[in-house]
Amino acid sequence: MATRRQFLQGSLAAAGLAMATDTLADSRILAAMQDPAKDCLKLEAALFEPAHAYSAAFGAAARRMGLPAFAIDHDITPVWLHVVQLWRNMPVAIGGLTSQTPLLLLEQSARDYGLRVRFRGEHHPAGQNMVSHLLEGPGDILHAFEAGTIHGADYGTCMAHALIHCPMATSHQQTARLQITTTANDRTELAPLYSWIMVPREQGTTT
Repeated sequence: MATRRQFLQGSLAAAGLAMATDTLADSRILAAMQDPAKDCLKLEAALFEPAHAYSAAFGAAARRMGLPAFAIDHDITPVWLHVVQLWRNMPVAIGGLTSQTPLLLLEQSARDYGLRVRFRGEHHPAGQNMVSHLLEGPGDILHAFEAGTIHGADYGTCMAHALIHCPMATSHQQTARLQITTTANDRTELAPLYSWIMVPREQGTTT
């Protein structure tokens, strides 16, 4: 007989799969947001957690856009080792939508390889069927995320599309801040999630 924990984990995984299936429709809605003429930062890895519905949607959208997406399952070690190997060869930008533990671990490792967080977002459940978002970073990311939510796409998909709008340089763009609340598309997602981009120090930071 399944335990309550196993039942909840199964429900979250199923919700993530369903939301990831809907990502194609959301991606079509958001396709017009992409601007290939812009000089945007290239992400060498997009990290997500399949057990969280919105993170799973983020990962599916990232893959559809051609980003190298890596799933963090029960153990972050394989993905962490891959990222560290990338950074040993050359400091490269990565992004993700994860729970707090992977973010803290990667942020600590990033400092050792000359990287810092340039964009950070917090996504918390806010009452019945609502999610509160607090984003801080380049304005292009914030504007793209807000535009996606206006179109009605789930916030995981919106965040994947928003992260590809991160500009290469920050010398002419100050850090902006956005706080909004959106309707949750999935009531089983109870955990807060964190969106982020880590870049080499010379490309600018939020910390």
